[in-house]
Amino acid sequence: MNNESPELVMYRSVFRLMLKADGERILQNDSKSHAIVLIEELIRHATKEVYIYCTRLDDTVWGVPSVLDSIDEAFNRKVTFHVLTREVVPDETLALKSFKQHDCKIGQAHLENGNVIVENFLVVDGKSFRFESAPQERKGFVCVNNPEVAMTLINIFNKLAGVGKVESFGKHD
Repeated sequence: MNNESPELVMYRSVFRLMLKADGERILQNDSKSHAIVLIEELIRHATKEVYIYCTRLDDTVWGVPSVLDSIDEAFNRKVTFHVLTREVVPDETLALKSFKQHDCKIGQAHLENGNVIVENFLVVDGKSFRFESAPQERKGFVCVNNPEVAMTLINIFNKLAGVGKVESFGKHD
């Protein structure tokens, strides 16, 4: 956050205003740096629970120090995390280590025929969400207050968690 470009500082400021307004407006994100800002800010504002559905908790997004700090802060506020990935998360992944440190299990969705029915998403407190429409570029959009869409994404998450076998990664000592 300290070395952000002026454009990224402005983007973060706009999103923080959206969080305060608690409205249904949609904000697009067109880059990985935008995605990191949105993920960090959404998790920092979580009060109850966070749902994460992604490919593999990639360190270029989920392992960024500001994102890891927001996750740790949320755990300290007793926020519950539900995390599901499409691929096996390598043991050295920083976010996996953080989740394990807080005794949070990470599940892997086993999809029929490997079909992806939805891209990466994050849902916070049953009303805020970020959805990736182009995961390779980290492009997507975010909305601060749309419980209907947020609940649809949570229902998809729960369906994916129930499809086949859900495995926990690594050892949970």
